[in-house]
Amino acid sequence: MTENETNKFFGLGSLQLSFRAKKNDYKIKQKASKYIHSKSQSNPEEQNEVERKIPAVQPQNTIRPDNSHCCIICVGSTGTGKSSTVGKYTGVQTRAGSGTERVTKNCEIHHSLTDDQEPVWVDTVGWDDADCEDDQTFKDILMFINKYDITKVSAIIWTIVPNVRRDALLMNQAHLINLFKEKDIWSNVLIVAKQSLNPEVDCQGAVRAAQQFTDLPISHTGYRFYNDPTVSAEQRDSFRSAQSRALFNVKTDEEIRSILRDNLGQMGQPVQVVFNTSKCMDCSVVGDRRLLPKYCHMEPHLVHQGGVDNIHPGKMERFHPSQHQVLEHDGRLKKTWYSHFLCGTLRKPRYSCCGRRSGKEGCLRKWACCKEEWDSCLEDDSGCSSRYR
Repeated sequence: MTENETNKFFGLGSLQLSFRAKKNDYKIKQKASKYIHSKSQSNPEEQNEVERKIPAVQPQNTIRPDNSHCCIICVGSTGTGKSSTVGKYTGVQTRAGSGTERVTKNCEIHHSLTDDQEPVWVDTVGWDDADCEDDQTFKDILMFINKYDITKVSAIIWTIVPNVRRDALLMNQAHLINLFKEKDIWSNVLIVAKQSLNPEVDCQGAVRAAQQFTDLPISHTGYRFYNDPTVSAEQRDSFRSAQSRALFNVKTDEEIRSILRDNLGQMGQPVQVVFNTSKCMDCSVVGDRRLLPKYCHMEPHLVHQGGVDNIHPGKMERFHPSQHQVLEHDGRLKKTWYSHFLCGTLRKPRYSCCGRRSGKEGCLRKWACCKEEWDSCLEDDSGCSSRYR
């Protein structure tokens, strides 16, 4: 066998060995895949366990509603926990009182510290307060949300104290809530009972008062604050376990936030509550009829319906912007044909208008602004510019 034939033989042999190795590898992989497939078919519970471990793909671009003009309003009597409820949900440090004296003097806006896309919260002055009337407080709320253009109400949090009776206080407050938008507003109302051991019982009075204005089911809840200042240190120690807190309906801040978020998620669509559709026939002011004053003028006033035009009552006159004069020559500099025979200053060129040499002052007085002759523009109706008298 020659050297070339030997090389061809060994080359062909290496090719055959490589092909056989790949073929065996393919057979091994095929057997392994069949084994895995048969094992998954024989034990479907393991396959389901693997599928459960794979996280589901969540949609990335979730379109959230536009809450830029929406708000959540807290209303109720003084001392029922309006400011505390706002602070526990938004995370803002609000000033809350523990007695009957009011702390919130005016309406306040609070943004959530955890989610900027949520509606803003409006803390209001307490109803049934000795320093202000309830009707005026209601108007102040409407004017406040109208001023800041948050006239769509996502929810009204009606804070109460436990009461099983439908008394006059609750009836009056239900009437004021109904004034936001009659009947439609009740799908967005949540009753919250402060210091409640049994919300179903403690909210009965407010629910019955609301049912005088709507047939819709009224959402209600209640709880006791874990960090309530009226709870002693010994009592708070007994609330450390979840069972004891559940027994006495004591909730932590996180639990209260979760309860409010679940109830707010069940509210209806935001309700428009301010309508600037009324117009006074005497003074032509436009606004919500609930916000317009009862009396605008004690007697009729004459008004102009049209717009205002700017006019000049005086006539136009001519004038010169500059009050200064200059001396100039109207002629041209030139030499006589015999000047080259002369000597001294007689050889210099002279102006044709007055015969003066170059460099001498002019022979005519003129206005510095328009170069018109001074004597010809001394009349009252002369000038290079115009103006109103």
